[in-house]
Amino acid sequence: MSLKSQQVIEANKAFIKTFAYECDALGISEFCVAPGSRSTSLALAVASHPNLKSYIHFDERSLAFMALGIAKVTQKPVALICSSGTALANFLPAVIEASQSNIPLLLFTADRPPELLGNFANQSIQQQNIFQDYIRHYVNIPPPDSGINEAYLKTRLDFAHYCSKIPGNEGPVHVNCQFREPFSVEPLDMEPNLTSPFVKHIDSKQLDAISLAGKGLVVIGKLQGENEQTAVKNWLADQNCYIIADVLSCLKGQLGTYEIQQYESADFLDGLKLRWVVHLGSFTVSKQLNIYLAKADLPYYRIHPSVKTYNEFNRSQIEVHGYLEEALNFLSVDNDKICPVSYQQAFSFDEQLYLEFLISIDHQCPVFVGNSTMVRALNSMKIIHKGQYYANRGASGIDGNISTAIGLLSQINKPSIALLGDLSFLHDIGALALLTKLELPPVLFIVTNNGGGGIFQKLPIATNQKHFEEFFFTPHKQNLVDIAKSFGLKVKEINQLNEFKTSINSWLEESTHTMIQINL
Repeated sequence: MSLKSQQVIEANKAFIKTFAYECDALGISEFCVAPGSRSTSLALAVASHPNLKSYIHFDERSLAFMALGIAKVTQKPVALICSSGTALANFLPAVIEASQSNIPLLLFTADRPPELLGNFANQSIQQQNIFQDYIRHYVNIPPPDSGINEAYLKTRLDFAHYCSKIPGNEGPVHVNCQFREPFSVEPLDMEPNLTSPFVKHIDSKQLDAISLAGKGLVVIGKLQGENEQTAVKNWLADQNCYIIADVLSCLKGQLGTYEIQQYESADFLDGLKLRWVVHLGSFTVSKQLNIYLAKADLPYYRIHPSVKTYNEFNRSQIEVHGYLEEALNFLSVDNDKICPVSYQQAFSFDEQLYLEFLISIDHQCPVFVGNSTMVRALNSMKIIHKGQYYANRGASGIDGNISTAIGLLSQINKPSIALLGDLSFLHDIGALALLTKLELPPVLFIVTNNGGGGIFQKLPIATNQKHFEEFFFTPHKQNLVDIAKSFGLKVKEINQLNEFKTSINSWLEESTHTMIQINL
C-alpha cells in the first residue's frame, strides 16, 4: 500500500473517532443507518461507539420516516446516515414532513470527493444543498486529511446540532460528508464519552447564571445599535475586568481604567494571566487581537444576537445566541485584584494625524468607515468621540461604500462623515449621483489618496518588487478632485494637518456636500 493510501486511511480513521465522540458529547444517540460503501466511515463510527444506538434498514425512504417517528417522541435530533447518489434523494419526503412539523433530524450523507464530482463518476450527483428550502442549515465537510483537523469537524457538528433544535424553528439539518478511498475498515473499540461538546451552543433564554472567577478579558466587537451599547456599558460599570473595545462597538475609549485602547501585538495579554475571555458582539477589526484569541487556551464565552455561529478559529467555546441585554443579566465577574495596563504603542498609519483631530472635536456626526486601511487606522487609536461608527465588516469588501454611507444618511437625517480610501471611493463613484436626487443633510467624504492600494504595502507581498506595483498596489492615476466636482461636490485638496483642520471647521459651518482629499 502506498504512503498516500495509508494517509487517507488514517485520516478516515481519525474522522470516525472524532465524529463518534462528538455525537456522544452532543447527546445524539439514535442513528438510522442505510448500508452503503461511501458511508463506511459514518457507519463504523456508529457501530464502534457503545452509546450510539443504530437502526439499520436498506430502504432510505422508509428509514427516514422511522427517524421522524422516533424524533416525534423523543423531541431530540435523530440522525440519518446514507451513501452517495440517489440514496439521499429518498430522504426527501420525510425531510419535507419534518420541516413542516418542526421535527429535528440530522442528515449525515456520504459524498464523493471534489475530484469525482461534475465528471459523471459512478454514483455521483450534485448533493450540496439538495434539500434546499426544507432544511434549517446545510454544511459540506471536505474529505478528511491533515488540513481538516478535528476542531473543524467538531465545530461543524456542534453548530449543525444546534440548528436542528433552535426553539421555535426545529427541523432537518443536512451535513454532507465527502470521503476519499481507501476507507478505514478495521473494528475500533471506543469508550463512553465523558466530555462536553467542543462548542456548547445555548439560547439566551435557556442560560443559567455564570460567575467568572479571577482575572478576565471582555472583548467587544460590533454591537447592534445604541440599546446594546448602553446595556454593555452599564454591565461593565459593575464588573472588574480588562476590556478591549473595537471601534465599531462605538464604546472604544469610554470604558474606564481597565480598558486597553492601544497595542501593537496582543501577546502582552499573556502577562496578565487571564483566566477567561468573554467576547460580546461580532468580529473585531484587529488582526493582532484575533491571532491572540485564536491561540489562547482559556474558557471562552461568545455572546451575540445571531443564530449564526461566530467561530472563525474553530475554537472550543460556549456560544450564547440571543439578546445581549438578556444574556448579560446572567453573567457576573468575581474578582477584585486587577491592575491597569500601561500604554502600548499601536501600529502607525499615515492617516492617524488627521483622524486624531477628527475624533477630538465634538462634531456629533455619525461616521461611516471604509474598509482596508481606514478602519484599521481608526481601530488602532484611542477613540474619544462619542458617536456612532458604521462599516461594512460582514464581508469587508471595498465595494458599495459610498452607497451604504448615503443609505445611512437618508435614515439618520443629520450631517454625516464618510472616511474612505481612494480605491473604495473610485469603486463606487457612480453612487455620488444619488446626492443630486435626494434631499439629504450634508455629507463629508474624507478621502485619503495614496494613488492605489496602500494596505498591500503592509503585507509580505510588498517585498516582491517585480510584481507588487502592477498586481497589488494597482496605481489608478485618476483625478478624484475633478470627478467629485463633476457630481456637484465642493472639493478641498489638502497636504498637511493645519489645512485639514480648517477644512473640517469650514464644512461644519457651510453644511454642503463636500469631499476633502488628503494627499498622502
